Amino acid sequence: MKQETKEVGIEKRSMRTNILIAVAIILCFGFAWFIFGRAVPAKVEKVGNGSSPLVLAEKNNITIDDQLFGNTVEVNSLDLSKDSWVAIHEDSDGKPGNIIGAGWFPMGVSSGTIELQRATVDGGTYYAMLHSDNQPRGEDGHKVFDSKIDVPMTNEASELIMVKFMTTASPAGQ
Repeated sequence: MKQETKEVGIEKRSMRTNILIAVAIILCFGFAWFIFGRAVPAKVEKVGNGSSPLVLAEKNNITIDDQLFGNTVEVNSLDLSKDSWVAIHEDSDGKPGNIIGAGWFPMGVSSGTIELQRATVDGGTYYAMLHSDNQPRGEDGHKVFDSKIDVPMTNEASELIMVKFMTTASPAGQ
């Protein structure tokens, strides 16, 4: 009888120990999830004149306001994680279409002017889209844009990084 009581006591202790170990493991996994497992949502922000949504991916973002039609496009600001191209696309049924010009911009914060191969028109809709710089410098040391190699950049949600803008015949507010 004494030996039987001893075996039951060991069994109870063993069961309690297993339960405590299981609880400790669950708490550890919960703590690890809390620290490392929470997803960070994508950051979406409106820029420009309020009608141009821009999805920010890491550091890559672009701001372009509506502007006068012509042979150039003014880029208000860029913040790039690597050297990149800004390609100006014509509108094609509400989506980016043909590229009418592109400008190369260095990594970091900058702004500038993009010379176009074909002028924008009064009342036109255009898209400024970030394209990766995947090509080495040309023979003369200048960068050359090639839409087959310098492909559009996307954010973490696989969305194109671009901003829509309009062109007019007169400055805004007149």
